[in-house]
Amino acid sequence: MKTGRKDILSDKDIAVYALYLLGGWQKRIHTEDIALKCYELAPSKFSWVKYPQFPDPTPARFALEAAKKV
Repeated sequence: MKTGRKDILSDKDIAVYALYLLGGWQKRIHTEDIALKCYELAPSKFSWVKYPQFPDPTPARFALEAAKKV
Protein backbone atom coordinates (compact mmCIF):
# COMPACT_ATOMS: atom_id res chain seq x y z
CA MET A 1 0.00 0.00 0.00
CA LYS A 2 1.55 3.26 -1.11
CA THR A 3 0.15 6.28 0.63
CA GLY A 4 3.09 8.64 0.37
CA ARG A 5 3.66 8.36 4.11
CA LYS A 6 6.91 6.78 5.20
CA ASP A 7 5.66 5.86 8.69
CA ILE A 8 3.25 3.17 7.43
CA LEU A 9 4.65 -0.34 7.19
CA SER A 10 3.70 -2.62 4.33
CA ASP A 11 2.40 -6.14 4.85
CA LYS A 12 5.80 -7.39 3.71
CA ASP A 13 7.58 -5.25 6.32
CA ILE A 14 5.30 -6.53 9.08
CA ALA A 15 5.69 -10.17 7.99
CA VAL A 16 9.49 -9.94 7.91
CA TYR A 17 9.50 -8.25 11.32
CA ALA A 18 7.19 -10.94 12.71
CA LEU A 19 9.53 -13.61 11.32
CA TYR A 20 12.45 -11.87 13.00
CA LEU A 21 10.62 -11.64 16.34
CA LEU A 22 9.89 -15.37 16.19
CA GLY A 23 13.56 -16.22 15.62
CA GLY A 24 13.33 -16.94 11.91
CA TRP A 25 17.01 -16.23 11.37
CA GLN A 26 17.86 -19.24 13.56
CA LYS A 27 15.21 -21.79 12.64
CA ARG A 28 12.25 -22.44 10.38
CA ILE A 29 9.00 -20.90 11.59
CA HIS A 30 5.61 -22.24 10.56
CA THR A 31 3.57 -19.87 8.40
CA GLU A 32 0.63 -20.02 10.81
CA ASP A 33 2.85 -18.83 13.65
CA ILE A 34 4.03 -15.91 11.52
CA ALA A 35 0.43 -15.11 10.56
CA LEU A 36 -0.56 -15.04 14.23
CA LYS A 37 2.33 -12.71 15.10
CA CYS A 38 1.36 -10.45 12.17
CA TYR A 39 -2.18 -10.37 13.50
CA GLU A 40 -0.87 -9.39 16.94
CA LEU A 41 1.20 -6.58 15.41
CA ALA A 42 -1.42 -5.27 12.96
CA PRO A 43 -4.82 -6.88 13.50
CA SER A 44 -6.64 -4.71 10.97
CA LYS A 45 -4.29 -5.82 8.17
CA PHE A 46 -4.08 -9.51 9.05
CA SER A 47 -7.64 -10.47 9.97
CA TRP A 48 -10.69 -11.76 8.18
CA VAL A 49 -12.98 -9.07 6.81
CA LYS A 50 -16.20 -10.61 8.08
CA TYR A 51 -14.72 -11.87 11.36
CA PRO A 52 -12.00 -9.38 12.34
CA GLN A 53 -11.42 -11.12 15.66
CA PHE A 54 -9.73 -13.99 13.77
CA PRO A 55 -6.30 -13.90 12.10
CA ASP A 56 -6.18 -14.56 8.36
CA PRO A 57 -3.01 -16.37 7.27
CA THR A 58 -3.38 -15.41 3.60
CA PRO A 59 -1.99 -11.84 3.77
CA ALA A 60 1.01 -13.05 5.77
CA ARG A 61 1.67 -15.86 3.30
CA PHE A 62 1.50 -13.47 0.32
CA ALA A 63 3.76 -10.99 2.11
CA LEU A 64 6.34 -13.68 2.85
CA GLU A 65 6.27 -14.83 -0.78
CA ALA A 66 6.84 -11.25 -1.91
CA ALA A 67 9.72 -10.84 0.56
CA LYS A 68 11.38 -14.00 -0.80
CA LYS A 69 11.58 -12.40 -4.25
CA VAL A 70 13.54 -9.37 -3.04
